Amino acid sequence: MKATRGREIGTFITLPRGDRTSILQDRLAAMSRVELRDLAIHYAAIASTGAELAANAADEHDVVIRRQVLEGRMEGHGARGTVVGGFLLQLAAEPVGAAHA
Repeated sequence: MKATRGREIGTFITLPRGDRTSILQDRLAAMSRVELRDLAIHYAAIASTGAELAANAADEHDVVIRRQVLEGRMEGHGARGTVVGGFLLQLAAEPVGAAHA
């Protein structure tokens, strides 16, 4: 793993190039069923709270963008896994309700 300083604030942890799938599979295989369940509950709680906060603050433009991502119509978001990832990135990346150009 490598820690990289962000452009303005924060630090990003990245993995070396290569087959990252095997790293994930190894980590998941080492977890017990209880640990996996707890991880899923934790992830669901964070994701649902974030989605609720975003929905409460959304304007019409936000809704259109999120709908396009979920429908896989945004460039680079065609595959099933990338649609969900793209949606979550859209929620995290853009301040909901911010002024749009």
